[in-house]
Amino acid sequence: MAPERLTAQDAQYLYIERPNQHMHVGGLCILDPSTRPDGRLRFEDVAAVITSRLHLVPRFRQKVVFVPGNVGRPVWVDDTGFDVDFHLRRAALPAPGGRRELADYVQRVVSRPLDRSKPLWEIYVIEGLEDGLVAALSKVHHCMIDGMGGVDIATVMFDFSPEPQVLAPQPWSPGPKPSRAELLRDAVKDQAVNPVSALVSAARSVAAAPARAAGGLGQVASGVL
Repeated sequence: MAPERLTAQDAQYLYIERPNQHMHVGGLCILDPSTRPDGRLRFEDVAAVITSRLHLVPRFRQKVVFVPGNVGRPVWVDDTGFDVDFHLRRAALPAPGGRRELADYVQRVVSRPLDRSKPLWEIYVIEGLEDGLVAALSKVHHCMIDGMGGVDIATVMFDFSPEPQVLAPQPWSPGPKPSRAELLRDAVKDQAVNPVSALVSAARSVAAAPARAAGGLGQVASGVL
């Protein structure tokens, strides 16, 4: 995919992130393998389904790149070193695998920041739950997910019918990473074409959620020449 500039609202979630205030969202689902013919759900099964569907959510193979000097909002670019094994994690709970053990594990995962040098998502397949259950924990940065983005993750992870749909993985070749000079040139061009767009979008974000957004408005505005 061609590089795409983050909206002001999405960029603010990066700007206002702090070591004690992570701007990712998480989701946990509990799966019952007893409905499968063999009564099992292996990590490899889940990984195969998710890998076969990555082309449905192209953003999952893109990472954030900041413009030198912060003269423009960051851009989404293809991750030329994308490795799905980094984003799909396998874990197991200690016995007895009850709610306390699951909650302890989830809070440890959610309390860690995402690696900004890679696409901003992780999915954990958690085994060892009591009654033979399996959990799936997703963690995605808020800059790449909103109400509709949540539907995208559901599309990747779940089927809407009892029969699983394992698609044929689509070939993918990442686009080249833009150079520093290209990032600067495109940022300046973007601001020259529409210099107030970032401020207008950011102002709308502040109006919608002032307590959360106000801290990032100054940094969004700093990208406007």
